[in-house]
Amino acid sequence: MPSSKPGTVRIDSGIWRGRYLKVAEIEALRPTKSIVRKTLFNWLRPVLGGAICLDVFAGTGVLGFEAASQGAQTVTFLERHATAVVAIQRNIDVFTGVDKSLNAWEWSFPDPLPKPIEKPFDVVFMDPPFHQKQASVYLDWIVDNQVMHQDSLLYIEIGRGSRWPEIGGMRTYKYARSGGVQYGLLVLENGRFQAASKPKGGS
Repeated sequence: MPSSKPGTVRIDSGIWRGRYLKVAEIEALRPTKSIVRKTLFNWLRPVLGGAICLDVFAGTGVLGFEAASQGAQTVTFLERHATAVVAIQRNIDVFTGVDKSLNAWEWSFPDPLPKPIEKPFDVVFMDPPFHQKQASVYLDWIVDNQVMHQDSLLYIEIGRGSRWPEIGGMRTYKYARSGGVQYGLLVLENGRFQAASKPKGGS
């Protein structure tokens, strides 16, 4: 069975397993591959129950919807393309027949979080546009906007040829590569920013 149909992205697991998100037809949208999502959510499954999540550069919103499908209680989507935000909101309207809070906001990096959004978050997904900025720039935004608390997890996905980011106080918890991407989870430790460790095999 194909993992998706034209104009859609399929949710892999959880209460919405097998359902399809209708996505905006924007050339710049680059949904996280199904094989990467499966690995990511195997990592996250033990901590998703009741989690408060932020999906930055949400695009299709598939990471946030997958998180909600697998137990997250609240997901906030941030995306700069207005048509993508509309598509995410339409999916929210269709999918949320259960006790979950999902919200989509039009937002552009490096603006701060919209004021009504409450923080910090337990899990943050960040899949920024490849080849535009160094990944450390995005991590600086995370720190400056205080979107994480002690032991929060940050997922980041970047091009395989990019340098894996390091920032004081964040430790690489999980790391993998697939095709042209490298991806992993960073954990904020002790609420302090100090020397971070480099993943084994990181570039």
